[in-house]
Amino acid sequence: MQQIISKQTIKSSSTHSDLSEKPTCSQLREAEFKARIVEWEKGIRAQENSRRAIKRQEEEKRREIEEQRRHMAAGAWEKWLSEAAEKPKPVPLNRGIFTLREFT
Repeated sequence: MQQIISKQTIKSSSTHSDLSEKPTCSQLREAEFKARIVEWEKGIRAQENSRRAIKRQEEEKRREIEEQRRHMAAGAWEKWLSEAAEKPKPVPLNRGIFTLREFT
């Protein structure tokens, strides 16, 4: 009887150690769940980084276009100022010098 009990003890202790070494089904599911969450978070971070990079590029392009526009506007203004003095002045009522008199 002593031998039977000791064999059962050995068997039960060996199966018990096997159980502690192997993860249970719930532990596997939990580990898989955590791994999925980590992968999902990595994907979200990657999407955010790419969105930020695209936004940064668009902002840089917009600033460059705005700077070109301002430069062109300043050039057009300077050109207009240089040519404005040479242009003829408007004549009131299209009658020339006669409209400048007080009485006709």
